[in-house]
Amino acid sequence: MEIVSNVIVLSIQDGIIYAFSKMELKLYRLRYREELGIEIGMFITFEKTDGFVMDVTTISEKRMADKNDLIRIETLENGPTVCLQAWMVFSKNPSLRSYKMLTGFSDWYGYIRIIEGTMKKRRNFIYAVNIIIDDLNYDQKIGATLFRQHTKYVGKPEDRKYNDICERCERRLKSRNALESICD
Repeated sequence: MEIVSNVIVLSIQDGIIYAFSKMELKLYRLRYREELGIEIGMFITFEKTDGFVMDVTTISEKRMADKNDLIRIETLENGPTVCLQAWMVFSKNPSLRSYKMLTGFSDWYGYIRIIEGTMKKRRNFIYAVNIIIDDLNYDQKIGATLFRQHTKYVGKPEDRKYNDICERCERRLKSRNALESICD
């Protein structure tokens, strides 16, 4: 069996745990069992099983997010929600989806739906944005996004280098190129 590690629990709804892997840019759905002791905002490690909703029997590792994880829990109209800080860019390549600036791309979270009128959009700039879940039932193949911008842009991060983030984003975008051609 394959081990999936350092996955953040985004939501627990209707008996399903929704957990996201930053390394794979993938949403996992796990059957919720109270004895596992899982809460939103936790990082977990588990053994992958077959199925759209996985039946996980053990969690080999779990920890609550701390301030270094750039994660906080906010209470919105539909309950507690994980709010994440992401570094986001817009592509310079017209064939990629984030070129149109309706979505940005984050090296950790993939595509992020932008709220119109909340930021001055431009290329060659890194945006630090707070993001929340947009749609847990999203379908990547039709161009939907799992995350959306939550607040106005936070600003240009001082402690990260623009070229490093852009290079990582471009590599992630190129590795998803097959998906890109389906989405545009």
